[in-house]
Amino acid sequence: MNAKNVRLRPLRAAAYALLAVAVIGGGWVLWRSVPFDLPSYATWAGLVVALVAIVSLLKPQRWLGIATRGRAAILLLVGVALTTTAALWPSSLHRSAREKHRIDDFLPEYNFAEYHEARTRAPIDRVIEATRNVSVADMPTARLLMTIRRMAGGHLSVPPADSKPWINDVRDQKTGFMVLEESERDSVFALPLGTKASGLPHPVRCSPAEFAGFTGPGKVRVVFDVRVAQEDDGLVRVTTETRILADDPETRRAFACYWRFIYPGSAIIRRVWLDAMIARAERATPSET
Repeated sequence: MNAKNVRLRPLRAAAYALLAVAVIGGGWVLWRSVPFDLPSYATWAGLVVALVAIVSLLKPQRWLGIATRGRAAILLLVGVALTTTAALWPSSLHRSAREKHRIDDFLPEYNFAEYHEARTRAPIDRVIEATRNVSVADMPTARLLMTIRRMAGGHLSVPPADSKPWINDVRDQKTGFMVLEESERDSVFALPLGTKASGLPHPVRCSPAEFAGFTGPGKVRVVFDVRVAQEDDGLVRVTTETRILADDPETRRAFACYWRFIYPGSAIIRRVWLDAMIARAERATPSET
């Protein structure tokens, strides 16, 4: 073994260790926060493969088994093909198989959806208070991801870390969201979207009364809820479900591509949001409620 290989051995060991940490850490985040969605996972898997291939084109990464630029070029084609196929994979129409909730009255059928839940032993009145008073300032990770998503949509301004309850902005429609129905334990919110020539969605102003009729080419309806339920074992369950419906095939294809890319970030935002609610409920004192 020559001196060069001896010198490189610690660097390779460190690289393998960093890769293992990244894989384990990323896997834990995905397992906890991002429910499995095959087209989205495949889209991002293809991106990772393509990125590794690009690095290997510049310098073959033998420690990854990519010893030549020819192999890297083949890997790049595989990554691009996987991402393109997954991002453009056709979406279908779904209907919830769970028990009926208020969200079903506003969007019973949908093309895309995500569901998240969390549990706590905090009293239900504190949990309800927390769902209403949690703010963006309580969720720095979510704020970072929302900023990245805004920038991807062409909005370069960074939203402030507002400490006011998030629901205030929804009631005032400052962010494009609106309240469709609000109660202590089951509230439903909406976001009407239009699509630009590029296919990227953007909020569209409309009233809650007009939302049901917000249909047609280029229009997308987004509905999400927040539900609080007392369970038999003393736990309180908080859930949020998001549903999205695009009416015409062209808009559906464009939004599908957009959704496959943003889905992991969207899921993490909702996971962080639920965690912030639970944390607020568990640290609350009777004087705060």
